[in-house]
Amino acid sequence: MTTVRERGFTIIELLAVTVIVVILLALAIPSWRDTAARKRVEGLFVELQADLEYARSEAAARNAVVQVSFGSGCYVAHLASAAASCTATTKSVTPPEGELKSQLLGSSPQVSITPQDALTRISFEPTRGIASWDGSGSQAGLSLASTAGSWQLTVTLSAVGRVNVCSPGGSIKGYPPC
Repeated sequence: MTTVRERGFTIIELLAVTVIVVILLALAIPSWRDTAARKRVEGLFVELQADLEYARSEAAARNAVVQVSFGSGCYVAHLASAAASCTATTKSVTPPEGELKSQLLGSSPQVSITPQDALTRISFEPTRGIASWDGSGSQAGLSLASTAGSWQLTVTLSAVGRVNVCSPGGSIKGYPPC
């Protein structure tokens, strides 16, 4: 009699491969979550920077003062002739056509935006694009942070409208520490 050998995997081989895959995933998932949290903070910075530059350019284009108003977990770019307020999930702009752009972080945000030195509003004047703000700081400052992990960026805006960024304690590589 000849024996026919069947091809395939034994249950022991399948279990060994499964255990190895589970161990690799257990090691990779925390690193992936950490990287995703850092990228969310960096993404919010890039969007905030673009929106501040947009507000400044709209002031010149419309020949009108444009403001960026900050709330809890949000900001709204709008004409100074309109009243604006926001929360993480809602916004109000009166009249509605005065709104240029808004950013609401949502009810369970994974990043936060916190104005510094009692900042609530940045204004851009139309002729030279000069920025002014309320609050007590010599520059308009905002803190961006992940709600999970220790990723932080500090964004400042100078009077000439230049956006600067630094990383408190050097928490995010690639940005100067502050």
